[in-house]
Amino acid sequence: MARAFLCVCGRLRRVTSDPSAADTAPQPNGRHIAALLPATSAAGWGEFCLGMLRHELGPRLRRYAGPDDILRDAAATAEADLLILLGDREIAVADLPRPRLGIWRLGFGTEAGLRPGLTGVRRALLRGAGWVDIHVLQLAPDGASEGSAHRVTIALDPAHPEQTLRRINLAAARCLRGALLRALADGAARPIVPAPPLLPDNTRRLGGLVEEALSPLAAVWWFTWTYAWRWLLFRDHWRLGLVDQPLGALVAGEPAKPITWLPEAGDLAFVADPFVGRLGDNDLLLAERFDFRTSHGEIVAAALGADGTPGHFAPLLRTLSHLSYPSLVAERGRLWLCPEAWESGELRLHAIDLMDGRPTIGETRQLLPGFPAVDPTIIRHQGTWYLFCGDRRDAPNENMKLWFADRLEGPWTPHPWNPVVSDLGHARPAGAIIAVDGMLIRPAQDCRLTYGGAVSLMRIDCLSRSAYRESRIARLDPEPDGPCPDGLHTVAAFGRWTIIDGKRWRFSLRNPLLKLSGWLRNRRRRCVAVPEP
Repeated sequence: MARAFLCVCGRLRRVTSDPSAADTAPQPNGRHIAALLPATSAAGWGEFCLGMLRHELGPRLRRYAGPDDILRDAAATAEADLLILLGDREIAVADLPRPRLGIWRLGFGTEAGLRPGLTGVRRALLRGAGWVDIHVLQLAPDGASEGSAHRVTIALDPAHPEQTLRRINLAAARCLRGALLRALADGAARPIVPAPPLLPDNTRRLGGLVEEALSPLAAVWWFTWTYAWRWLLFRDHWRLGLVDQPLGALVAGEPAKPITWLPEAGDLAFVADPFVGRLGDNDLLLAERFDFRTSHGEIVAAALGADGTPGHFAPLLRTLSHLSYPSLVAERGRLWLCPEAWESGELRLHAIDLMDGRPTIGETRQLLPGFPAVDPTIIRHQGTWYLFCGDRRDAPNENMKLWFADRLEGPWTPHPWNPVVSDLGHARPAGAIIAVDGMLIRPAQDCRLTYGGAVSLMRIDCLSRSAYRESRIARLDPEPDGPCPDGLHTVAAFGRWTIIDGKRWRFSLRNPLLKLSGWLRNRRRRCVAVPEP
């Protein structure tokens, strides 16, 4: 088959808003990036990647009819920093010029193996995977994979195939962009994660035709038995637990001690999302209390005893919109509450004051109007405030966005690398960021098997206004034989204790009625929901 290619040559634009930062974004260095995309390819993700390159590299684009034309223009191609192969077919790389940073291509699949295009997605469905990995692979001269320069992981949703395909296209472009930013900032394209083997393209063989025919059936089977059935007859029931072990010990790799589970909030309610703060002379535990009958969450608070056990949970904040994830931040001796309230369409800070010895809500500040933030987590680092959160409109289980500001009240500026994390295994925040032995540790949810399936402890390797990097150093899994074997959701550090919440799928024949009632209440509530004063 005759092939045509696009060659994209240009210089990266500066993407930093902080010229004084030590680890600034990549600067133009007089060389180019080249990308090859078969013009006859049906790979929509390739077009998304090309659009990203147009945005980052500017208007300096050149189009070639084929690889022979690239070779005839070898003088220009030899000046490229990087050669990127796009498309869903294999391309021989032995005769292509090898730039300074090497040759990249994207691979789709699972740990069992990667494919050049969407055949990897079909293979993942046939293997019963609920997610697919997208790798930017660095290729050896013979075309084999040397490693992965960047990786993203996204969920597969067979119930919404068109939406899932759009998300795959967008994720592929984001994966390539993340690899470019990191490689050019470092000045080298070093593999950062081991890569599964790159399998040959088999779309023209019998095996590939069988995979293409069976993948829709596999998608229907997976959706029916792992999602629809569970959603209809089971509900996520969360419960708080205590571990007599500091979070720093878990970060250091010590085996986790047994969990002491606290009493449940009832059959039709649960308490989850623990956060710990200091208010006056007392340690305060905040959490979300969710009622299945109203499908509505509120923020509750309890005093913590010296043995780590909380007292009675009393209501602290209730609004028209659903509330959860009561993130806390201290500033100038004052404790602030920053809960998730995406239904209201904005993010707010609420001061927590003491009145008659009890915590109450005082002053309120608006942080991000018009932005439906999910699991907001705020820290101050080297004189700058940083806000980690998901965007309800942009797959919050898969993508984490970062904002920064000079002052807590703002104005807040989105990070130029957003989303700074695109990975179903460690994007969504799972609790407050803590300092352990000079390291910043960010708890993150692993949502590959289920929402809140486990907690990944991510070490923040670089945090500035112009760059962000993190790496996984530990993982906290639920107790398979305990009362909450189906997930871990949030972790909070409290002295020698670690407070967590665990999940159990609870079967109930009346669950469909609760789901319907909750859906109707949510619909009615969101129709009348306005930003609370």
